Amino acid sequence: MKIKILQKNGCAILAVLCLIGLCLPFVDAYNGAERSIYSNVKNAKDYEVDYECMKYLDKYPKGEYAKDVSNILISKMKKDGDIKRTYKLGVRYASLEVGKKLKELSYKMAEIKNDYYSWSQYLEVCNIEDIKDAQERLNKCTN
Repeated sequence: MKIKILQKNGCAILAVLCLIGLCLPFVDAYNGAERSIYSNVKNAKDYEVDYECMKYLDKYPKGEYAKDVSNILISKMKKDGDIKRTYKLGVRYASLEVGKKLKELSYKMAEIKNDYYSWSQYLEVCNIEDIKDAQERLNKCTN
């Protein structure tokens, strides 16, 4: 007995793959993945809040809970007081409103501390458009 193997039509395979690709977002929404990740943010321990926020914002930058998650991330960075990390997160999310707020927060943290170390940290990571008067403030700390 011979088994005949039919040639597969490339178009049919491509159509099936496209159909699967189109269905994935709906499966994701159906499973409540966004709500689940948001729940992880809300229930995260203090040391993992920023990581959970990044997971959410990376996957759902304009999601239903994006504003709340952004506020949580800003609060966490404010509490931590890490100027460099805050600015770097601002760069990471530059296309979102939270990115601008994080960059501004890093400047404000340096301004509040107003010492050589804080301004040098800020200048080490900031982009040229965000320098403002940081170099002058750093110079004042050395005099």
